[in-house]
Amino acid sequence: MAKLKMLKLPKKPKQNASVAVKENWLRRASEVKKENARRIQANKRSAELSKKIAGFK
Repeated sequence: MAKLKMLKLPKKPKQNASVAVKENWLRRASEVKKENARRIQANKRSAELSKKIAGFK
């Protein structure tokens, strides 16, 4: 399995952006962080399984 790449965080809103825009940014940023955490786990699991398969006789 190919290694999954991490997603970039969305561009931060400007200082004078509305409250709604800032809330939406925080929501999207937390979703990206959750997805990146899931991808890190998938990459680790894939590496572990590959290591087991390589050592299997």
